Amino acid sequence: MLRGAFLKCVPQFPASCKIEGKNRMMTKHSLTIAGHVTSVSLENPFWQTLKMIAQERGCSAQALIAEIDQNRTENLSSAIRVFVLDWALVQAGRGLSE
Repeated sequence: MLRGAFLKCVPQFPASCKIEGKNRMMTKHSLTIAGHVTSVSLENPFWQTLKMIAQERGCSAQALIAEIDQNRTENLSSAIRVFVLDWALVQAGRGLSE
């Protein structure tokens, strides 16, 4: 029920992010932040939405992750999920950061 409400309130949510089957799978992504190689494990809907946000901001997903990394207080994968959720809620007029 919450999933349906979330998808309705955020029309920009990528259609490719159906939260079913393979799209729920966790995928590991390797990247370099501040010269250090690291990896994050994210479900595909979070990764696809993160890439979409980066594109809207005119930067790469890696650059956006570096920005999230600078401001995080928790595990990087969790920080990315919270960032994406906050973005989605702001789009719906209900942001966590308000």
